[in-house]
Parts: sequence; C-alpha cells; structure tokens
Amino acid sequence: MKKHFRIVTTTVAATLLATPALAETAERSDKSSLMIWAFLGVCALIVVAQVIPSLFSLRDTARQAKASKRGPVIAKSPAKH
Repeated sequence: MKKHFRIVTTTVAATLLATPALAETAERSDKSSLMIWAFLGVCALIVVAQVIPSLFSLRDTARQAKASKRGPVIAKSPAKH
C-alpha cells in the first residue's frame, strides 16, 4: 500500500509540475501562416470532392428503390453454365 501511495504521489506531482509547460504563451495571438490555411483548403476540397459523388449515388439508389418499391437495387452476377 505504501509503494502504491508513493507511485500515485509521484505521478500527481509530476503532472502538476508539467502542466504549466503545456500552456500557450500570450505572444502568439493568430500568426497562422498562409501555407497552413492553403493546406486546410486543399484538405477541404478533397473531402468535398469525395462526399458530393457519394451523395449523388445515394440519391440515385434511393430513387431506384422508391421506383421499384421492392428495396434497394442490387446488381446480380451473371449465372454460370
């Protein structure tokens, strides 16, 4: 029990002493460079380019399911002879 108490005490003390090192200084108010914003813009374009076609595909599948009224259309493989 005494060993456990020492481990917990040491861990808590180390955490409390390291916490101010994680704080951000007041000097950096908003100095994000243009390159960071350009990178985030490219990432957003990639996400949008992936989401839009999937939404169109989902819409078409829903329309086909509604038209057939039997559920989603699943492509069948050709029968082998």
